Amino acid sequence: MLAKIAAAATLTLALGLTPLAYADTQELDTEGFSSVDRDRITPTAEADAEAFIEQNRTLPEEEFWQEFDNLSLEVKLAVTAELEDAAAIAHPSAQTRTDYTRIVLSAAEIAQCGIALGASKCYKAKQLADHASNEAYRFYPNSTHNGRGDAWRHCWWSASMTIDLGEPAAKLIGTNHEKYTTGPQAEKEMDLYNNAQGRWAAVAAGKDWRKAVKFCHVWSGNGILRTLN
Repeated sequence: MLAKIAAAATLTLALGLTPLAYADTQELDTEGFSSVDRDRITPTAEADAEAFIEQNRTLPEEEFWQEFDNLSLEVKLAVTAELEDAAAIAHPSAQTRTDYTRIVLSAAEIAQCGIALGASKCYKAKQLADHASNEAYRFYPNSTHNGRGDAWRHCWWSASMTIDLGEPAAKLIGTNHEKYTTGPQAEKEMDLYNNAQGRWAAVAAGKDWRKAVKFCHVWSGNGILRTLN
């Protein structure tokens, strides 16, 4: 069924049209990943986590997460807890959005994601988020918070994750990001909706990134994507 819908969507794009929105009728998942169960962290795992962070803190970020993937589950949990605690000490509002014009995945968020999906995949999601944020500034510099640029950023981030990581991972990572950070509920709902539209853009485009990004551009201007201003 999805293949037929995607084929029809591709045809409409070739004719200069756009496929119908998808996310407006689907239930938006707000679960995300489970929080770290600190009761499972043993003193040995905690010591191993501290040693891991100390030994690898100067590695390039991508290599750090590759090493993280080699750890046992217990030590991964402990490393995630350490990163959460470090962020809370350095920034009391670390889980609160400090930049509303970018998609920012923190180290603790990547670690939490990495327990479920593999940190290398989650780090790739961070790279895609950085790219989507930079491109939103380039295309829509005056509307990156709650405007067209914001909507396009989330659509394209989610579409690019769907293309590179698969739709299930894109949904989990995008949903968890809204759960992990704090902010106005209306903005969370807007972002979740635009994330869902981005996943549909990738499917409708047959995972062709050029077509998917065009969908996001068109939808950000014709009212399919949601904005708050």
